[in-house]
Amino acid sequence: MINLKVILAISKKEFINRIKNISLFILIFILAILSFAISYFGTSPFGLTGYHGTSVTIASLMSLSIYLIPLISFILGYDSITGEEEDGTMPLLLSSSASRSEIYLGKFIGLTIVISIAVFVGYGISGVIILLKESISHITGYFTFVFSSVLLGISFLSIALLISSFTRSRTASITISVFLWFFYIFIYDLLLIGILVATKGKAMFINNAVIGGFLLVNPADVYRLFTISFIRGLKGYYGLTSILTGKFILNRFLLIFVYIMWIFLPMLSGILIFYKKRY
Repeated sequence: MINLKVILAISKKEFINRIKNISLFILIFILAILSFAISYFGTSPFGLTGYHGTSVTIASLMSLSIYLIPLISFILGYDSITGEEEDGTMPLLLSSSASRSEIYLGKFIGLTIVISIAVFVGYGISGVIILLKESISHITGYFTFVFSSVLLGISFLSIALLISSFTRSRTASITISVFLWFFYIFIYDLLLIGILVATKGKAMFINNAVIGGFLLVNPADVYRLFTISFIRGLKGYYGLTSILTGKFILNRFLLIFVYIMWIFLPMLSGILIFYKKRY
């Protein structure tokens, strides 16, 4: 039976250890400065200057989230398990009353709190600016965007912990993490676009539903789809994500289910792998 007190104690320890990471503070600072610049000075990715409403601002901030938040998650989680192994503290931790599932869940919860705080702090200033420039009704869409960004961080954090559970060294873990960050953020959508260009969109197996299904395999694209489906006025700002998806792929219940799967499937897989590790 899982002991909640043990899980909370481990999550507290993990939280305290991670907030001491100077690189985390640097990335949060960069996130806050860039989000402030985008919100206050303009939305240059769309060729605009000055404030042009909540939808345009959120669309620009989404691009920022896709680059930085997964990176923060990987930095937080890549050595959560392997770090304990290399430092020789994992056998000591396992010899205590804590089970492996309690250790894993405790670390996951502690890191989830850290990434949530990072996102709220990073986007807090932007929220104040939007609140000052818009009515209270517009801030609801912004909070939806922030919540979706937190889910993005948690999904990549779940992947990072999975990587840390099956690797044996920090070097291997960070190498795989960097590769996956680069693949999901830069390469994956380019591959889909390349397929469309090569087939001119006329191949029998290529249609909106198929491409939309492939988008669900990438948590960064799930983040885009999720946010677009819940906030009005965003669909026109994302080419591949918005053009090739119909009502089925933008179904809110489907996207909520897929988001949950991206969080829990890697987490459960990581727990199973961690159980099978020998020390």
